[in-house]
Amino acid sequence: MRQCLTIVGGISLIAIASSVAAGQSVSLAFARGDASRSLELQSGGFAASLVIPVSHRVGVAFTVDRLTGDATATGIVCGDVIDPVGCPTESYTQNSRLTTAGAGVDFLLYRARYVGLSLRPQLLLGRAKNERLGHATGNTLSATKTEMGLSLGGEVQLTPMQRLPLDLVVGGALRNLWPSARQADGYLPFEERFTSHTIYAGVAFTRRRDP
Repeated sequence: MRQCLTIVGGISLIAIASSVAAGQSVSLAFARGDASRSLELQSGGFAASLVIPVSHRVGVAFTVDRLTGDATATGIVCGDVIDPVGCPTESYTQNSRLTTAGAGVDFLLYRARYVGLSLRPQLLLGRAKNERLGHATGNTLSATKTEMGLSLGGEVQLTPMQRLPLDLVVGGALRNLWPSARQADGYLPFEERFTSHTIYAGVAFTRRRDP
């Protein structure tokens, strides 16, 4: 599964690298997001995208994003059978990471001289990782799972000057993710579906269409 994620990410990066020569739109943005269930992620990161138009209002979209975050909570940092002596309730630090690559369609809903609005449904492949470290015992828990999912996002493009190949972009997405395979172990933060919300703001470099 890790190889599949690497291949999808590599294809996205190759497409982004070729976008300048092809005259397409490539963006890079700062992102904020969260995730439900045991990921307990409220964090920052980045989002990158490439949109290749295939008609006046429809394009093929590739995205890559990564969210990371830390949190402190109280609980038992043990898996499998709980030992009451070696596994007391304690405060712990949790580090979470969620990386996804997506491919889908970009629908241009509205375009005026200085503003555009698009809708972006996508298929996702990602990797979620969660690590906990107990402050008192030093116990650790770690889980890494490959995730699949669906995303529905929207983006607003602002064009300050038509002469410059630069847009400001603001957008967000609601994503539903689930494990690609179930694995029995003592620490199961990703065995069920979970949702993730992402918002981002950044810049896009776009070669303008000829009049």
